[in-house]
Amino acid sequence: MYTMKRFLLLLVSMAIARICSTAKEEEETTTCATLAEEGKCLTDADTMNDKCAKECHQWRLRYYQEQLRFQVFSIGESERDEIFDMSIKNSTGSLISMERFEGFITLIIPIAKNCKSDKVSPKFMIESIEQLQQVWPRTVEIIVLPFEHPTKDYIGLDCTDFEDEHQKKGRPIYVMEMTNLNGPKTHPILQKLKNGMHVEELTVNTTQYFLLNPDWSKLQYHYTKGLMDMKDVLQEMINIMDHGDEL
Repeated sequence: MYTMKRFLLLLVSMAIARICSTAKEEEETTTCATLAEEGKCLTDADTMNDKCAKECHQWRLRYYQEQLRFQVFSIGESERDEIFDMSIKNSTGSLISMERFEGFITLIIPIAKNCKSDKVSPKFMIESIEQLQQVWPRTVEIIVLPFEHPTKDYIGLDCTDFEDEHQKKGRPIYVMEMTNLNGPKTHPILQKLKNGMHVEELTVNTTQYFLLNPDWSKLQYHYTKGLMDMKDVLQEMINIMDHGDEL
């Protein structure tokens, strides 16, 4: 009889402990969610990443979409296979196998051809992109897709600086041949990404970036931001991967 009482007391104690543990976990989850909504994942990142990693991950995804303006799309397996089977020409006419980008975070940047009359020099623009890639040389690859802006009349303009930079060899990034963002001569990689986004036309009047995770199953389309913004976005993607979270 005494043994049975002890057994029942043990069961009651275990049940109470389980209830208390569950209540504590729920309280901690609620607290983490509240702190995340208050912006603590940004203002007290080290502490929050240690104690509330899941809630901060969810909060940052919402933050980036709301504040930094981007959309997320899924790329189907067959579409990815077709992309990795492609070979595309770089600015000097050499063929680059797309298979080499599998396993890397890949950032695709369309840039409009500019000339001496424009404010930003081509040399500064390309070198800034190179510097971004060199922050994570073994993790990030960058593809630059130069195009002529369809509303700009290039006749009579001095664009030799752009052409010289475009043809330069030995870069740590991949500068491709001149292309189009829209129409029948759209670059084949862009066309595949547009298919995944379910869009027919891309805007030509704003900066835009196509950011792909290592297996190219997820595409983040970023717009109206600069390279420093994308540096933060890339760092966040790498942090998420390091934690083993889903992108």
